[in-house]
Amino acid sequence: MAGLFDDTGVLIAYGALTLPRPGEPSRADLLDLPADQRSLVAYLASAMVRADWQQHGLHHALVEWRLVLAGALGRRHAVSAVWPGNHQSWGHLLAHGLRGKKMARVEKDLIRLVVHRDLAAPPPLPDPLSLRLIPLALLPDQTALFDEGYWLWRRLRRPDHILAEFARPRPQEG
Repeated sequence: MAGLFDDTGVLIAYGALTLPRPGEPSRADLLDLPADQRSLVAYLASAMVRADWQQHGLHHALVEWRLVLAGALGRRHAVSAVWPGNHQSWGHLLAHGLRGKKMARVEKDLIRLVVHRDLAAPPPLPDPLSLRLIPLALLPDQTALFDEGYWLWRRLRRPDHILAEFARPRPQEG
């Protein structure tokens, strides 16, 4: 866990990274990771920035710090789960290369967007021929789109609404 403090010592932001042991929850169990890689998960558990300190890049810095730390600790897979309505958070995660891979119901019947990035593989590219734009309000209802092999690639801000950009990953060359 990292805490960021202002010049008076007051906490203004934090980010948590967990390194689950085999069998411990990490939301990676909701993904189709190869069995031999399930112990290589780092879970970006939580990050918060105090409202009066937002818009200063602190959340992005905490995402990047956790990804670098995960890689340095030998964890190949970065995973997080986010409330679909929290477009600020999942938008920042997507900006750092994590991709929305699944919409899942978790404990207490909460819906979460599960995002993932393979830190050891070259980043895939979206197939532009499969592009779909979905309004933010409809994001929780996209289970079928995920089941059809679509990933959530990025958040698009418009003056009066937010869109989620979906596409299938482009087939790997080679």
